[in-house]
Amino acid sequence: MESAKAVLIEEYKMLRAEIINCINLQNNLCTFVITATSAILALALTSGHPVLFLLPLAIIIPLQGRIFHYRRNILKLSAYNIVFLEPQINDIMWETRHQEFSKRARGYESSLFRSYENFFLGMICYLLYIFHYSSLMPEAPGTRILLIFVPLIPVLYLGIMGALTNRAVETRSAYISLWRQVQKDENADNSAEGHA
Repeated sequence: MESAKAVLIEEYKMLRAEIINCINLQNNLCTFVITATSAILALALTSGHPVLFLLPLAIIIPLQGRIFHYRRNILKLSAYNIVFLEPQINDIMWETRHQEFSKRARGYESSLFRSYENFFLGMICYLLYIFHYSSLMPEAPGTRILLIFVPLIPVLYLGIMGALTNRAVETRSAYISLWRQVQKDENADNSAEGHA
């Protein structure tokens, strides 16, 4: 019995290490996005060419997808710990307590900058583009509309990704339900094998 618990604790430690790794990777990507965006915006400001203000979006958008993946992976691993490991270990309940706290603290914790940092960066790029391009925009109304609204599409995408990322409590709850279904199916399979 004690060796089974030791195996569970070791698995828990391994998964917590993976969660910490995902957090570090996500933080490194966020730092890189902010640094690269700042450098490109500095270049755009000195060059005076308005299209350069949109260039950071070519970095922000793909990396937003990777950041989203890491954040979802953290929630998935956390939910696994809640369903499979913490009930059997008893002494370790960090993920379970964190989930309960997060449900209750909804509205108290500000995740605005944590979830929407890339949207804000994209919006800064877009506004600088509009500000610097407004004096150079062609008079043709169709072209003007195109030059104003097409660059807004990737920025809106970043806002949607930020909103999806901000749903951590709901996402973890959904993953908990999915892991419980896996657990139920495994128990049913084990029960069927025992009767065979």
